Amino acid sequence: MSNTAKILGYPLRITALLFTLAASAEGLAQQATGIESGNSPKSEAASKTKNDAARKSVRTELSDQDQQLAMEFAREHHPELFRLLEQLQKSRPAEFSRGIRDLHQQTQNILRSKEKNPQRYESQLTAWKLDSQIRVLTARWTRTKDQSLEKQIRELLAQRQELKKSQLEADEKRLQEQLRRIEEQKAAMAAPLDERVNAEWEQMSRKVTAARKASTEQNKEAGKSP
Repeated sequence: MSNTAKILGYPLRITALLFTLAASAEGLAQQATGIESGNSPKSEAASKTKNDAARKSVRTELSDQDQQLAMEFAREHHPELFRLLEQLQKSRPAEFSRGIRDLHQQTQNILRSKEKNPQRYESQLTAWKLDSQIRVLTARWTRTKDQSLEKQIRELLAQRQELKKSQLEADEKRLQEQLRRIEEQKAAMAAPLDERVNAEWEQMSRKVTAARKASTEQNKEAGKSP
């Protein structure tokens, strides 16, 4: 893994894709049509070979519907990423396939949290937005060392740090509530074992007796029916 990838904290494949995305904003369309200056036949052939190999490495292709959902997610929550992915789709389809598959997985994880834990959904969505913006801007900064980009990245990093802090505080509060319930259950089991067994048996036997009585009455009523 390169130093840049280690700094970003993302897999090398994702980091490489981000460099491609950054290049997209600076003339990827020209590269796709072959009119960028300095492209030799050898470099074009090497690029084609690389893309062909990448296509073969793609293990699972998304359905058109899944791809569209991932793109719509990017359009809604990070329009710049959406535009870069559009360019990538036209010029480097193999790399686009890898990127959109990763994006789809991320969006599915976020959307599942919306169903299972709505309170945490907004936090996870905000975290994804910050991560996505930081990745794209950092890839561009690596190429240009632009101070204005650095300022934007630092501001986003500060927001992400504060978000992580609030997430940890929320996790702590949730764990404290779980611990409180556990302590209550432990307190309820402080009575002698015989008393707890007797109480549970009394409750169980009442339920079973009531259920049997109800079943018997239903059978009697069924027998009276013409």
